[in-house]
Amino acid sequence: RLKALQHHRFALTMVDGDGSNSSNEEESDQGKQSPLPGSIVITQAAFEAHLRGVAFASWGELLRALPAEEEDDDSSYRAPRGESESIVKIDPMHIFSWAATFCIQLSLWGCVYLATSENIYYGIAATVLYGIVLWLVITKFVSASMAGMLWPNLPCAVAVAGMLIGIAATGTNKLQEMDITDSAKVVLFSCVIPQTLSAMYWMLDLPKDPDRAVLVCNVFLGVWAMIPLVAAIFGQDPGWRFINWTLLGSGFWISGVAVRLFVVPGRWGSEELVSWTLNVGVLSVFVGTANILMDQLVNDNLVAWLLFALAIAAIGVVGRALNRTAPVLLSMIGMIIIALRISFAASFATGNVLAFFLVSGVLGFAIILFAHRCCQHSSSRSQPAWSQLFGEGGVPTAAATAAAEKLNP
Repeated sequence: RLKALQHHRFALTMVDGDGSNSSNEEESDQGKQSPLPGSIVITQAAFEAHLRGVAFASWGELLRALPAEEEDDDSSYRAPRGESESIVKIDPMHIFSWAATFCIQLSLWGCVYLATSENIYYGIAATVLYGIVLWLVITKFVSASMAGMLWPNLPCAVAVAGMLIGIAATGTNKLQEMDITDSAKVVLFSCVIPQTLSAMYWMLDLPKDPDRAVLVCNVFLGVWAMIPLVAAIFGQDPGWRFINWTLLGSGFWISGVAVRLFVVPGRWGSEELVSWTLNVGVLSVFVGTANILMDQLVNDNLVAWLLFALAIAAIGVVGRALNRTAPVLLSMIGMIIIALRISFAASFATGNVLAFFLVSGVLGFAIILFAHRCCQHSSSRSQPAWSQLFGEGGVPTAAATAAAEKLNP
């Protein structure tokens, strides 16, 4: 039985079925590795840096993920480990699920295209049958971790079936045969709205099944697609800039939802939902900002580059505050883009290619200095990132303190 209490210190104790602490009774000979401890003490900082959101297949694997302790404590496991705060580990089920999703999408759209080319009603029947089989597989035959990455395929099947039904209802075989207003109505009411509502319906079980959090991608795309479609229905031509402005605005509001769920989790604020919501939001902000400013960035507009730098800095701050890697990775990509542009500008200004390499090296060391100042090793091990940026949270209650002492006397 694994007991954990999130406090200033976490007590993790492995207990056998009879209630006694499990331990390795074998004595290690000289030159052999010492036995694994039956119980360890984990600080909150170690939990935030190494254990949050990671699944472990065994007790030894959990111990190996922890950094070596500096204090002389016999109960601490001292596996060799560097100073990095993170471990690189991807759930194998997610990898297989990504591959399965690619194959399923390829099969779905290919079968729909071939069936529809013969008869649109064949395409409708094939899509509905495909969706039913996929639903049975997800709900009955695969594990929750694999099903989590397969769930978005179900709303996609609903969208395809609804689209074909909507086209058949108009008496035509192609959207291209309609004007923009009629085609927007078909796409909105038979495709986008059904897939969004179906994704929201399947998300109702999110508190019991956090792996369904990936469905937030379907909900976001559906809500975002409704805006230009409604504009088209009312006679407006949603151009490239309009679509990107709506993408940017949608990214802001869904990022705000992620922050809200992180600060006040409530019934829905699982780790998975916060991660997926934030990742979708910051990616939308990044892409929307880059597309909106693209013309000005190409023309070396200084204000545009400053706005782009501000956007990627905000993305990095939010990712660091919520202890999520994907936003920080996006921020890093933006920093590389800016660094390369500055290096090219230096090369063009001096007429010497050597300036490009020298400026790139200087900017690289500047990034190292910036990262060292913002993410000092001692601070990152003493408190979580949110507390570093926005201050300490609440003080543990007397009941929590007593419970911690009971688990780890």
